Parts: sequence; C-alpha cells; structure tokens
Amino acid sequence: MPRSLKRARVTLVVRLAGFSLFLWVVLHSRHLTTPLAAQDPASRNVEAFRARAIAVTLLDRYPEAADDASRAALRKAIADYDRGWATIAQVNNDRPNLSAEQVRAGLAQGDELFEQSTDQIVALLNGLPILDVGNPAGASRAVSIPFERTALLLRRRTGESGLRFLIKQVDLSSSKPASIDVEDRGDFYCLLELAHPPEGVTQSEVHLSAGADPLAKIDLSVTVPARNPLQVKVVDAEGRPTEAAVGIYSAGKRLLVPPTALDFSAGGYYYRPVRYREGNHTRYWPGGEDYSRYFFVRGGLSIQLPVGSYRLLAAKGPEYLPIDQQITVSAHEPVSQTIVLRRWINMPARGWYSGDTHLHYARPTREANQQLWLWTQAVDLSISNILRMGDGEETYFEQYGFGRYGRFVRPRFALVPGQEDPRSGLMGHAIGLNLPRPVRNLERGYYLYGAVFDDAHREGGLAGYAHVNTYARSSGVYRDMTINVARNKADFVEICEFGEVDTEIYYDFLNLGFRLTAVGGSDVPWGGDAGDSRVYVYGGRPFNPDQWFDGIKKGHTFVTVGPMLEFTVSGRLPGDGIVARRGEQLKIRARAVVGSAIVPIGRLEVVVNGQVFRSASPTGNTALLEFDLSADRSMWIAARATGAHTTPIYVTVDNQRHWLENAVPALLDARLKTLDEIDKLIDQRGANIKPNRAPVWENADSFRRGEEQLRRDVREARTVYENLRTSLR
Repeated sequence: MPRSLKRARVTLVVRLAGFSLFLWVVLHSRHLTTPLAAQDPASRNVEAFRARAIAVTLLDRYPEAADDASRAALRKAIADYDRGWATIAQVNNDRPNLSAEQVRAGLAQGDELFEQSTDQIVALLNGLPILDVGNPAGASRAVSIPFERTALLLRRRTGESGLRFLIKQVDLSSSKPASIDVEDRGDFYCLLELAHPPEGVTQSEVHLSAGADPLAKIDLSVTVPARNPLQVKVVDAEGRPTEAAVGIYSAGKRLLVPPTALDFSAGGYYYRPVRYREGNHTRYWPGGEDYSRYFFVRGGLSIQLPVGSYRLLAAKGPEYLPIDQQITVSAHEPVSQTIVLRRWINMPARGWYSGDTHLHYARPTREANQQLWLWTQAVDLSISNILRMGDGEETYFEQYGFGRYGRFVRPRFALVPGQEDPRSGLMGHAIGLNLPRPVRNLERGYYLYGAVFDDAHREGGLAGYAHVNTYARSSGVYRDMTINVARNKADFVEICEFGEVDTEIYYDFLNLGFRLTAVGGSDVPWGGDAGDSRVYVYGGRPFNPDQWFDGIKKGHTFVTVGPMLEFTVSGRLPGDGIVARRGEQLKIRARAVVGSAIVPIGRLEVVVNGQVFRSASPTGNTALLEFDLSADRSMWIAARATGAHTTPIYVTVDNQRHWLENAVPALLDARLKTLDEIDKLIDQRGANIKPNRAPVWENADSFRRGEEQLRRDVREARTVYENLRTSLR
C-alpha cells in the first residue's frame, strides 16, 4: 500500500484549503455553455471538481466497475487535481513574498493540473462500460445489482455545447418511471446511482430531460439475486463482546456495510451520511489500498449477502493483532463467524495511555458521546480530545460543555473537549487542550495567538500547534511558531498526522534550544480515522485524565502510527531534563516493537541534536539499542523508528543551551526572515487576507485591531533571536 509522505502533505494542503474550496464550488456551481477547453478558468475548475467527484465515487462505492489499472489511474487523476489545489493554496498563502508574475504562474499551474486531471478522468470513463444517451430514441441496459446499489455510467456527446460531470440518483423501489433533470442540452458524463431495487427481476424506466425538454429514455432490466444472512461476533481474548473496526469486501473489492454500523452523519460539518471511515492513513489496518475503508461495530454484526466468497478484516488499534480471513456465504444455511481480537502488547498496564489530540465531532448534547464511545473504543483510544473548530468568522463542531462538565469519562477512557482556534491561513492552526471554556476574542485581535495561549494557561489548559510538518508553509504555522515558541508560549507541536511523522520544523526549533512536546492527532474528519496518528503519554496507574494532560505538560510522550517505543536516558523519561557533569556517562536504552509485519518498523535510531548517533535493524518485530553516551556537551536526545518518535530528553552540561551550535546561525537567519515576513503582513494591514478566497477563514478587521500588539510580539521575539545570536559570539 503506497504511503508516501508526499501524499500526506498534499492531503494536509487540500484539507487546509477544503473549507474555502467547498463554499467556492457551491457558490460558483452552474452548468457550462462552452466546450471544456474554451471555458473560463473558474467554470472549468468547477467541472474539474465535479469530474473528481465522479472518480472518487467510483473508487469509494463501485470499485468493481474498474480493473486494477483503471483504479490506479483514477487515483493518479485525483492526486493531480489535489496537487492543483495544493499549488493554489500555496500561492495564496505566499502572496506577500511573490511577484505578480509568480502569482500568475502559480495559479496557472494549478489550473493546468485541474485540466490535466479532467482529461485523465474523461479518458478513463471512456474506457469503462458506458451507455450513450445522445440518441433521443433512448437506450436499454440489463443491470445486475447484487448489493444495495450499483451505478450506470451515462455519456451524452452530441457536440451541442458544454461538457459537464454529473452524479444523479434513482430510487428503484417505486414502480413509476424515474425522471432525471440534467438542466441543459449540453454534453455530459453522468454517474447514475441505482438504489433500493426490489428482489428478483424487474423492469424500470428512467427519463432524462433538460428542464421541460426531453432528451432520452433508458429502459432497465434489473436483476437482484437472493441474499442470505451472515452473522459475525467480535470478542476480546476473554470472550467478551468488544468494539472494533471491521471490513467485509466482495470479490469486486466493494465494502459492504451492515445497517447497524456507526453512522457519521451526526458528526457535523464535513461528515457525510455514511457508515464507514477512510483508512488510507491507518498503518495497522490489514487491508491494502483497495481495502482501506471500514466500519465500526460493538460486539458484532449481521448482514444479508448474496452467495459468494468475501474477505473479512478487523482491527482494534495498534495494540491488537488484526484479523484477515475469508468467509463463504452459502445458499443453504446462515453463516456465523466469531473473530477474537487479542492484544500483543498492553501499554496501559505499563502506565502509557494513547490519545488523539485532534479529533473534530459535533457534540450538541450528551447523546453524541454514545457514537464517540463506540468509535474511539473501536480504535482503542484512552483520551480523545474533541475539538471545537474556529476561524476568523465563526465556529464549528460545537460542544455541549467544556471543562469537567464537558468530559465523558469511563474507567478506561475519556472524551475531553478542546479547540482548534485560532485557525488561519496566515498564522497557522493552534490547538487548546483541557480547557474549562473556549478561548476566543475577535475584538482583541484574532491573530494574537500568544494572548490565546496565555489565556489557556491561566485556565489550566495546554496550548500548541497543529500541522507542524514540512508542508506547513500552506498552513502558515511556521510564522506564529517563530513568534511564540521563542517567547515560551507553546506546550506542544503536532508532528504526527495523516499516518506520518514529520520532524523538519520540529528539529529546527529543538536545535535552537527550545523545548517542545511531540503530540499526534488524526484531524478527522479530514484526516481519516480517529487514532490513525496518536500520542502515548505516561500517566501512571490507574488511568486518570488529569495525569494524562500533566504528562503532556512534562513531555512524557511518544507519537506513533503503529510501532511502540521505549526510551530512557539514565532512567529518565522523554521530556525530562538531566543536569550532567561534563564527561558523565549517560545510559541510553531504546526499543521499538510492532505486533505484526503489517506495520513497518524500519531502523531504530537514537538522534542527538537531530543527527543519528546510533541505529539498529530490527530482529523480527523488535529493534533494541543499549549503550553509554558521554555528556560532553548540552544536547537533546530522542528515539525514532518508522512512523514513531519520542519527545526528547534534554541534557544540560555546564549550564549551556542544548542546541546544534554549528547550525544556529542559519536557523536564526530563517527565523528572522520569517519575522520580516510577518512585519510585511502587518504593514499591508491585512490587505492580502482574502485574495481569491471564499468569505471564510480570515477576519481582516480583527487583524487590524490586533496589529499593534502583533507588532510588539514580533519585536519581542526578534529580541530573543538576536540575543541568541549574541550568545554565540
């Protein structure tokens, strides 16, 4: 299963641009009246978005419609489209540093990628089974629907005008002819979804029209085979019913979802009325790219399926061994299957509790906790931080309460409210954890992240940054980190996200001598599945949410997408500080372990000031390093493996700063250049805040209200960096 860091970075940028993209498409969606190549860029991009939607729907709902090569090509077309939006998002964010020609070239490159992806999708659609409906006399097709729905690909190519991409639905449960309005007589590709067919063989009619103008009639002969029951029980090693992520797949690789699976439509903005999640970033899931979606159940499921062979997958977070087996549904009797999910490691028994620091889900009432209970326990999370999300205009994913009132606590897990706010394309996304109340002040100045962090700390909460990775220029987070990490405002940074660990920006600040705790979060609903990227925190025993947050404050953490890490320096945990005598021998112990070959472990490495000091290849599922290290200087030391990284342990010798001294001049130059960039933004008085954006995310008036304080914050940070440069001399 390809899991490149590049894909994760593009996912991030598309997620950051997604809200604006969604509203922009809604506001600008209209049918087109000119051929695609001759359309204006805005209209062409709307149709590119719709073409992508057809490709995504085919892959998600009807994978059997295309062979392996065609599915791979569809994924490439989608990736090209997403790179187009990533390019445009990058240009919009970097406008203060770009010339007019660079802006023009960047936007043109994004438009070119849109057109390229659309051309690819058209070529692929033409190669699939397709029904031409350009003839007013109509067309006919025999359709078999073995599962709850299928799709029919329609094409109208008459050369009249336009080229559009449509997705339409027809309910076959009615005996009356169905009518589909395609709005105008132009050419189109239409993915026609056929749902709710009666069992047996039936005849149906579908009439296509452009308003009052009839276009074609489609005669359908629909066959629905008999179905038989499959029952699956899901238990733990003690035989007790348990929550789990499960996937049942047809021979055509379609995910088949029982009606009792968790429904995500109640989750709020950006959740859809589906009963599954995308697992492309879930490294411990046993399926490949064609088996990456799954649903959530408690104790088992029942589903009606046609006779045939099916693949059954199940998992329960990275501490359990996954299940992968075949099931055959017979025509003669019901099939019953029991799957047992067994731990290969018990981290809570060792005092380490997993958490997701970045999970969005609307909780307007306490009833929402029941859905989250099932979901978060199916992926074995101890702490789930449910974040209300904000931008410069409004908030989303509202919570019924904050503080202890807003918590949902059980003996082995807790749901705790927090916020992702402030959240802007200029300064990045900030996260507040364990807050007794939301912290938000548009009147003071929405872009004063340091003031928000101070408020969170006064309330007893924690504050830090989301999306701290090498593609963070698109989120702007590097800008505010440059201001407020220097002023010791931030507690943590999210370096584990979208199934990857990314340390470039993290190491830059560590190598300047700052201390920052590493955390991980999924960023669902955009990121995939809860806990696919997570943080483990040492909180002792028994489980206590307050001790968990105290562990983050102390830096007792490691982040992971699957491997488990153990790391101590002379018995100290990640996040601890050690004052050592020069030449003192520090005892290093690092261990990485995985439960199965599904999760890659790679080489175990101990890094000192960002540079690999010692490494070991795994033997079986384990890699181990034990050695002595001389404390010849101040340093930060961490352990890492593929998809896992600890917070450093900080060693101080002779009261010196733990930094990478020979890299400091260049690192300081980069930070001071960023402060110059922020000063330029302030000088422009927010004029660049909304170029080519929908009216969301930013608030130019609030920016201007806080600009003088922001300028003072920049000066204070500049003084910190200049003093660091002086201390080098």
